[in-house]
Amino acid sequence: MTTPQRSGKFFTQKMAYYQSITLICSLLLLTSCTVKPKQDYDVNYDFSVLKTFSQLTVKQTDDPLTADRINAEIKQTLLNQGYVFTKDNADFLVSYAFFTEDEEQDSGLSFGLGSGTWGANGGLIVEQVWGSL
Repeated sequence: MTTPQRSGKFFTQKMAYYQSITLICSLLLLTSCTVKPKQDYDVNYDFSVLKTFSQLTVKQTDDPLTADRINAEIKQTLLNQGYVFTKDNADFLVSYAFFTEDEEQDSGLSFGLGSGTWGANGGLIVEQVWGSL
């Protein structure tokens, strides 16, 4: 019996082909994971005239802790860019929206019961699977 040869032109071309396919699939996977924020604005507007900002409060939220964190991050980002925070008479107002959703979680616990035949005697299969609870 001979062992497969792992050298030569054919093997090198085959490995290069598989590496190329792997690279292309990885790049497609990475580009499909990007999420771009939705932005809509007038491209002819002169944003350089804006100096002060104020934040609108989020009216309905099931997660006030996250809302506070988002407000703080928005405020700090705008302050770092040179804008001045003011509560009254701001040049522009900042608002955002988000929603939270509860999803059912799988308990990870399942039981299975089945039967099978082994020769003339028959048999019983009992399965117990424990996942992370």
